[in-house]
Amino acid sequence: MTATLRPRARAASFLPGVTPRDPIGYHWLSQVTLHLRRELCWLWQERTGGAGEGLPPAADRVGETLDLTRYAETRKRFFREDPTARFLTDRLEEPAPRPPARKLAPGSFGWVVSELGLAPAGCFVLAFGLQPVVDSAAGLIYAACANDPSRTYPTMGLAHRLWEAPDELLGCFDPTHPLVLHGLLSSLPGGWQDPITVHPVIAGQLLGMDGPAPEYFVRIPAGRSALPPNAELAAARLAGG
Repeated sequence: MTATLRPRARAASFLPGVTPRDPIGYHWLSQVTLHLRRELCWLWQERTGGAGEGLPPAADRVGETLDLTRYAETRKRFFREDPTARFLTDRLEEPAPRPPARKLAPGSFGWVVSELGLAPAGCFVLAFGLQPVVDSAAGLIYAACANDPSRTYPTMGLAHRLWEAPDELLGCFDPTHPLVLHGLLSSLPGGWQDPITVHPVIAGQLLGMDGPAPEYFVRIPAGRSALPPNAELAAARLAGG
């Protein structure tokens, strides 16, 4: 099924008023927010045996880690059977909009997904890195889901826990992954507890929230080298050409 561009019925963030103009960026930011909300529901169930409001109480980190496998199937069943978690799961299963390629603004989230052939896992990681740039309220949610008050930023480890197919995130550690190779992530994650970061200028362009591209963003025509002639010669020598 192909989703159409429809009115936005889901919040893209915890902070009200965050409204990315790029529909695909909006969708993936919403996916991150929904995953975090659903995880909070589970943590209340896991730690107290019922629903609650606000942030769930902290738990012993080692004990919680050891229980990940023990409660894996219970967690999946909770996502299907608990009314609130089921509602969030249904929203998560909605496909991303697919506007025609000609309508994708160069430099937008949707354009990047199309040009780089980003898989859903890559879209999720990119949106996860974008969220703290545009949503100042998300920090406490990261810390609660990570069960660590000092981790007020998204990490690869938290993304690994939230994403339904965690093995799909392993490629993000590869320096040739599109998110790293094209500079969309500020740095190559070196481990699961490393933050996922996107530069604010890039975030604004991806989400269509920052007006026209800055003057120092120069678009390079396809097939044209960005290097001056002397640099091209040096690069050829280094490559053994």
